[in-house]
Order: sequence, then structure tokens, then C-alpha cells
Amino acid sequence: MKSKVIIAAIVVAAAVGGFFVGRHFTAKSGNTFFEEYAYMRESNQAHQMVRALTYLRDGKESEAADLLELYLDSALNTFCVYEDTVVPAERADYVIRAARVGRDYRSAHPWTNSSPIVAESVQNVFRLAD
Repeated sequence: MKSKVIIAAIVVAAAVGGFFVGRHFTAKSGNTFFEEYAYMRESNQAHQMVRALTYLRDGKESEAADLLELYLDSALNTFCVYEDTVVPAERADYVIRAARVGRDYRSAHPWTNSSPIVAESVQNVFRLAD
């Protein structure tokens, strides 16, 4: 009987220890993935901003505007499948706001330098703002 209690205690201790070790490494790897994503995204944004600012400082306003328009299309296209994958009741306000400000901006300042496929996708994203 004493050996069964010892074996049961070892099994319980191993399970509890395994739980906490697994939890630690899962959290660590998930956090590393998130940090890598966030750092890469911000690095790309810094490069994009520097490129646009360089155009502005060099007096190339048209190139800067075209670059920023491309970035806007790219950002809006992030939501191209949102309407099909997220039901209206679960849609995040910040996505709707992004679609709305993009739609309002493009209504005031039309831009046609994107490919027809990208332009159509952006127009579909604008439907989220309705």
C-alpha cells in the first residue's frame, strides 16, 4: 500500500511539474513569436516612413503621395477577407473605423494607380464601413 501511495505521489508531482514546465515554454514561444512579428512589422513601417519622408524632403511630393497611397491600399487589403470570415456582431470597431476613414479619404481624393485587382479589393473593404 505504501508503494502505491509513493507511485501515485510521483505521478501527481510529475504531472504538476510537466504542466508548469509546459506552460512556461508555451508562453515563452508564443511571446517570442509575437515579439518577432511586432518587431518585423515596426521595422517595415520605419522603412516605409523613411522612404516617404525622404521623398517629401527631396521635394518629390507626387512620389511621396503615391507611396503613401500604396501603403494605404496595402493596409486596407489586410481586411479583404474580413467580411467573409467575421460575422457582423463580432467585427472589431477598429477594423470598421479603418474601412470608414479609408473610404472617406478615397472619396475626397480618388487614386487609380493600383492594379484593378487591388482597387477592387479595396472597394470591397469599404463595404465594411456601411
